[in-house]
Amino acid sequence: SFVLMLLALYTPIKCAFGTKSPNRWLMTASFLSTIIVCLSSEQAGIALIVCLLFVCAKLLHERSHLWVYSLALLISGILSFTVSLKAPGNLTRFGAETTTWLPDFYTRSLLGHINDALRWILEALIGHTGLILVVLWLCLTGLLYLRKKRYLIDNVLVVLFTASSALSLGRGFDVLKPWTQFHASWHTETSVLNSLVLLGVWVLALIAVPIGAVRALPDVRKRAIVVILILCGYGTTLMMTLTPTMYASSWRSMLIPSMLIATATFVATLSLWQNNRREQ
Repeated sequence: SFVLMLLALYTPIKCAFGTKSPNRWLMTASFLSTIIVCLSSEQAGIALIVCLLFVCAKLLHERSHLWVYSLALLISGILSFTVSLKAPGNLTRFGAETTTWLPDFYTRSLLGHINDALRWILEALIGHTGLILVVLWLCLTGLLYLRKKRYLIDNVLVVLFTASSALSLGRGFDVLKPWTQFHASWHTETSVLNSLVLLGVWVLALIAVPIGAVRALPDVRKRAIVVILILCGYGTTLMMTLTPTMYASSWRSMLIPSMLIATATFVATLSLWQNNRREQ
């Protein structure tokens, strides 16, 4: 689904950033891929729709004649995604899986629901994206360090990214386990103080990533791409907590978010290499 999502995005992105109009074969392939992705994968589908929304807005702002094509893609994606969500088979499966996995999914208190979902999201992003986030944190740190003039917010981001990277890399050490153990399970019982401190620090580290990208990346286009990809990665992770199969699906559901964040990391790494080369 991720490969098809890239195929669906290729033509509209070429429309938005290219100089020549794509041929009809590419446009047809993009159109068909959009429908297939949005019908078959909720995570890839919602990420595709968000990206198409930004491409459509850019083309409309530039008054390009291709905005009609991107709008047609966006509408077809939204309709396909809606059909997938409302399909009788999907609704039946959803009800059956609620009964099987988490019968009290819809009766749990909102505060408890948020607590469990937040722990799952942090465990997913911090613990199950490999070294992707660490590399991204370090790249943003390097880009911030290369800035000609750094403000207080830049120094705070550097400290936060460096500390987050060190904690993530040291997850296996006993002394750091209290800071990297999120207890991502249903009906988690932990102290309020522990929850506020632990969850608060890591939530801040994740929120700081798009802020850091805005501060660190000098190129506006790369800045926008990285921020959109990061937000899509976060959003497709959060989506899993809206379904009772969040624990049954487990960490395989992190493939799409990991690929999105990895693409953002690649752009940031490339930018750091270019900036460093320019400085030398």
